[in-house]
Amino acid sequence: MAQGDRPEGALIGTLSGAALGFAGGFLTQLVLEHEKRAAENKKRKADKLPDLALALYEHEYWIYSFQDIVKDDLLATLAKALPPPISKMLSISNIYFPEL
Repeated sequence: MAQGDRPEGALIGTLSGAALGFAGGFLTQLVLEHEKRAAENKKRKADKLPDLALALYEHEYWIYSFQDIVKDDLLATLAKALPPPISKMLSISNIYFPEL
């Protein structure tokens, strides 16, 4: 009697085929999900880059205008001045651009 004629051989072949199909489908889903997340991160970074550049220029302007305002009393000037925009810049860079 050949192996293909035995019911155990057919069962093992069916189970191994099902396991390979499941594993292939699972790995395909993992790869697709990874590529999807990478594309979303790239898009999110591209969307936030102009905000980061704007915050950088806002901070630069704040520093130049702050230098013009500061004459004698630094503490009084700090109390009247607007908060520095560097906090916005740092939060954007820490969240979306940690490699910077």
